[in-house]
Amino acid sequence: MLASVTEVLQLLADKEVKIWAIPEGEGFESKDVVMRIEGPYNEFGMFETTILGFLASSSGWATAARTVKEVAGDKTIICFGSKHVHPAVAPVMERATMIGGVDGVSCILAAKLVSRKPSGTVPHTAFLIVGDSVKVAEAYDEFMPSDAPRIMLVDTFKDEAEESLRGWQKPLGKIWTGSGWILQVSAAV
Repeated sequence: MLASVTEVLQLLADKEVKIWAIPEGEGFESKDVVMRIEGPYNEFGMFETTILGFLASSSGWATAARTVKEVAGDKTIICFGSKHVHPAVAPVMERATMIGGVDGVSCILAAKLVSRKPSGTVPHTAFLIVGDSVKVAEAYDEFMPSDAPRIMLVDTFKDEAEESLRGWQKPLGKIWTGSGWILQVSAAV
């Protein structure tokens, strides 16, 4: 699946070249031509490595995201890539995953690039500072706007199962385990 065409167009915007590419988000096979750049080589040749990096990285991330989304079916998929890559890379990677079909991204800049609100969890840091997962969840619920998703981590202090069942007085939304499972918190919990 092709991604980062936008970045190539921006990079070469002031060059005397014509660019053709398949649309972002479209799949392709090995050896397919996905982009053509026509013009004097000295207008764009010095950017060859940059262009290949844009297309290879982002297309790989978009393709991986599409695969995950296909396997997940109707389940919501949020990319938390900003926790695992350099901050300068996170917006590009998470934008690519949106092209691939994920439902949300955690990186604020990536969300802005695709005109969406960022998604995510309350960070481990908040739980460590307060010292109690339930207190953080209750404070978040009390002070955050009602339309802010309630997705809470449950792997900071105890086993995910134990922490998920500990002290939840009302449904707050979803819980996120460090292993990547998101569970709906119900009134029965």
